[in-house]
Amino acid sequence: MRMKKVNLTIVVLLYAAIVSYSQSKEDYIWLFSNNSLVQEGKEAYGFNFNIKGSDFLQDYQSVVNIEFSGNNASICDKNGNLLFYTNGCHVVDSNHEIMPNGSGLNDGIWVEEFMQDTCGEYGGTQNVTILNDPNSDLGYYILHKSIEYDGSAFLNNIKYTFVDLELNNGFGDVTEKNIKIIEDTEILSSYLTCIKHSNSIDHWIIQPTYPDKFQTILLDEQGFSNYGRQNSGAPEFQEFSSASGTASFSPDGDFYAFYNVYDNLLLYDFDRETGLLSNLRQLELARVFPPNVVFSSVEWSPNSRFLYVAIQDELWQVDTWEDD
Repeated sequence: MRMKKVNLTIVVLLYAAIVSYSQSKEDYIWLFSNNSLVQEGKEAYGFNFNIKGSDFLQDYQSVVNIEFSGNNASICDKNGNLLFYTNGCHVVDSNHEIMPNGSGLNDGIWVEEFMQDTCGEYGGTQNVTILNDPNSDLGYYILHKSIEYDGSAFLNNIKYTFVDLELNNGFGDVTEKNIKIIEDTEILSSYLTCIKHSNSIDHWIIQPTYPDKFQTILLDEQGFSNYGRQNSGAPEFQEFSSASGTASFSPDGDFYAFYNVYDNLLLYDFDRETGLLSNLRQLELARVFPPNVVFSSVEWSPNSRFLYVAIQDELWQVDTWEDD
């Protein structure tokens, strides 16, 4: 793997897995805001990739009525029309109204104790994603993680919330909420990553777990099936691995990349038929040790050849076609 480093004058942030991998336009609208008040520095905005040129950056001030703080997922139809979005607390429809039963995602002791039982936005990047229901064109699963607390905060679950777009005059209704898929498994914050099965209908879900494995889950017409935990083949994840990096499948679905500055780059082949990771390759781009805190992220080029790794004020390009 050949690598290049480019020094940047600004902080680079690559948003990984806002929605699941798709060959349509399901990921064409991204929404962001600090809050909905008309106040300088707290504007709502978004990216609409249906629009060409510089106008793809859109002003959503006084339109988006929820706050975002890390957790962020949106989904469009195959033509790029917004269906709904979430910040980990609320589910909001295409009219920018909270859906019926659409509040209370990730309810629990963290919200009760540290957010005064009022969840306006939920922290944690790459901890939420949206997948279409293999059984229904109008059904969607929101996958999310709830923070637990027993004197210190930790994550040990993946849950789902179900949205039915046949209801509420086509704007959607939340019919199931906070249903556990896995529990009592210590997982890393961030790194929640999904890819279509080779049949282009079902979904594979990969989530790193302590000390050194990858939880593998299949979503098909029967619902969620736990395929267990694959050994990473790498040393144990480091103390600060949680929340410090991201993971991403290549657009062609053949590779899985995991990166943070403590474990460095882990690159695997991925089998979309069986859900198995194999052929681990490791590359050290930057070596950082706790208690130094450094955030980073990884994303693929459209042709599935290059990896781009953002490390604070640096951007690295990795050529995965190189033998070395």
